[in-house]
Amino acid sequence: TGSAVDRISVEEKGVVVILLNDKIQAGAKIKLIPEANEQSGMINWHCTTEGSEVLKRQLVACQK
Repeated sequence: TGSAVDRISVEEKGVVVILLNDKIQAGAKIKLIPEANEQSGMINWHCTTEGSEVLKRQLVACQK
């Protein structure tokens, strides 16, 4: 919802990249990075943001 996503792609090692449009900031990205937990067999996801101070403020958990 909101039509802020321009494109979603999957890069090396399963990293999901969400490219945003000018509704938030054109060219800003959210990256979802998988990390396999070999003991549990689960995948833990971490996120980062690039290109937007708005995203940094809204997605504080991605900055850790």
